[in-house]
Amino acid sequence: MPVHIYGIHPLIVFLLALVGGYAFFVSIFTLAPFNAGAPIFQLAKSQAFAAIVECTDTANGVGCFSKHRGALKKEARGKLSVISQAQIEDCLDLASKNANDLALILNIQTCFHQADILERATQFNRTSNTHSWWSIIGVSISLFIQVFIALHGFITFVLRSKETEKQNTTIRNLAENAEHMNEKQISIYKSVSSLTSSVNSETKNLQGRLNKGGDVRRELERVSLGVAENFEDIQKLKSLVAVVEEEDENSRIAKKWVSSGNRWSYPASSLSPAIPKNFGGLSERLENIPQLIQNSQDRNGCEVNNGTSSHPLLAKLGDRVFDLASPKGIEEWRNYVRNMPKSKSPRSVPKTSNPPRVPFAIGEFTSALSRGEIHIKKYNKAGQPHRRLFLPGRGWITAKRLEEEGIRVHLGTPLEEPPENNRQG
Repeated sequence: MPVHIYGIHPLIVFLLALVGGYAFFVSIFTLAPFNAGAPIFQLAKSQAFAAIVECTDTANGVGCFSKHRGALKKEARGKLSVISQAQIEDCLDLASKNANDLALILNIQTCFHQADILERATQFNRTSNTHSWWSIIGVSISLFIQVFIALHGFITFVLRSKETEKQNTTIRNLAENAEHMNEKQISIYKSVSSLTSSVNSETKNLQGRLNKGGDVRRELERVSLGVAENFEDIQKLKSLVAVVEEEDENSRIAKKWVSSGNRWSYPASSLSPAIPKNFGGLSERLENIPQLIQNSQDRNGCEVNNGTSSHPLLAKLGDRVFDLASPKGIEEWRNYVRNMPKSKSPRSVPKTSNPPRVPFAIGEFTSALSRGEIHIKKYNKAGQPHRRLFLPGRGWITAKRLEEEGIRVHLGTPLEEPPENNRQG
């Protein structure tokens, strides 16, 4: 864990600096009287010494000095201490023995210079008092505080520099980690994007495969036709059967005899995809049809708009017509069917005058159907061939498969050929 270097509070350092500055200035003002003592004798301003120098130009130097010595001593007496005056007397006695004028003048200057030095020393001792010691203490305190502040600043600077270097290293490591994490994030984003593209591609592929499996609108059309035909037969037979006998259409679906139950049943492959394969009561059968329609919509991902579908499911029951594409129409149709009288069993339906039907195997066609003709249209009104065809007893089959198997319809009516205009084109 890094150690934070705070040092002394800046306010405390500021106060110490003020104290040191105050002590320094007080000591300066206290030392001022040392320089303000009594005036010191200056030989250059002495009139007697100037007279001696001027006299040596025309007369003997020793005689000139003896003549003006008294005046010189008089001028220096009030400005020199007793010790300095005694020292000058001895020095001048020695200087007067020199016969050379120039040497005499130099010796006189030397004597007064030595007296000046002695005078300054004795003046410091005379003027020194208690204030001078306070000045020395103040200067010492000021110097100590300044040295302390300087050392404190230096140590704090060095330690904080090390701490700053550690922090910079930590920041660089964090930046490198962030960059590494950013690279990982970019890699993950690319992987997610690739995965999303793959999922979208697979979804489109599956959607295409589902769309190739059958169009829900065509499925709903078949359901609508089957329901309408069933309702027409309900009015006649009061019973729901597995396959609609299209009396007014061109085809019939043969029943297959089941010996174990001594009853007629319809081949499983001939049942419409929208019609259940089990037989039940009228109310049960009618209530199951909307659920089958809803399941067909869910499987194909199609949504039927309420009352606005381009392929409505119309069911005619008696003199009423119901729209099975809307929830309201389904509810009205269901309530109407529930209130209808229950139908009788299919075995209680009186036999019609239709000729007996001959059983046949699945996928095989014979000429035993008593009436009606099966017309298989291979081309639409525009002359374009259908891709899938519905064969009774076989179910839906592609036109290509029909041609490959070479199935022939022996009902007196061949497969419909294309129109003349299409054939010519």
